[in-house]
Formats: sequence, structure tokens, C-alpha cells
Amino acid sequence: MDLVRAHTARLCGADRYLVHVVMTATGGAEILGGEPLDPATTARIRCDCSTVTHWVDETGEPLHLGRKQRSWNLAQRRAITVRDRGRCRFPNCQRTHNDIHHVQPWEHGGPTDITNGILLCPHHHTLIHDGWTITGDINHTLVFRRPTSL
Repeated sequence: MDLVRAHTARLCGADRYLVHVVMTATGGAEILGGEPLDPATTARIRCDCSTVTHWVDETGEPLHLGRKQRSWNLAQRRAITVRDRGRCRFPNCQRTHNDIHHVQPWEHGGPTDITNGILLCPHHHTLIHDGWTITGDINHTLVFRRPTSL
């Protein structure tokens, strides 16, 4: 995630981050250059970045060159930031360097709509992708629950 956050592009209307993810026929993932990605890291990257997914076979031969997915546009980013007062929504967190998280995961049909996005700092964003859940009213009170396995 440090790689994704390393270049802090300001909201200028262009892609905030664009990450190329290479998916193999065996289900593995890596970024361009060969750095392997575990499933949780892949999910965190795809949560708040524009991604292009490239599918390759066992030998690395391209099978399908993907498309950009699930990006928040500038107007949505501004609206969510204003609604969340520029702060992480996790209880008692005051951090102002935040990602936008899909409360209902995009890969499970969650829309890229203001009503499905909240600000989370990198630490709490990671907790959510590690199994924490969010319920409640996105415009009012949210409840964050740790996984039962912890």
C-alpha cells in the first residue's frame, strides 16, 4: 500500500492512482514488475484506485487486457470529504489523510456512489479489509465490528 500512496496526486480531475494488476491463470496477482500481491492487499489497492487488470496464462502470455474500474470521480470525492468533514469515520479517529472505502464492496455489487463511500485512514482501511464490518447509516452513525475470530 505504501507504493500506492507514495505519489500523492492532488484531486486534479485525473486518476488519483492508476495501478496495473496482473492476474495469473492460477489465481495469483502481482503489480507490473513482478511484485506479488496477496488477496487482501489486492482488495485494498482496488478499493480506492483506478486499476487495469491484465489476465495472463501460465507462461505470462496476455489473455485479456482489462479496463479501469470503480474509481471515485472528483465530485464524489469532494462530496464524501465534505460529508465526513475530512476525517476518518472510524470511532475516535481524527486522521485527515484518507482513502474512500466502498462500504458495500464493489466486487460484491456495491455501487461507486456517495451513499456507499466513506473516508477511512490507511490504518482503519486495512482493518476493514482484514475482516472488520461496517453497519449503520452512512449519513449518521456507523458501527464498526471486529471479526469474531480476533
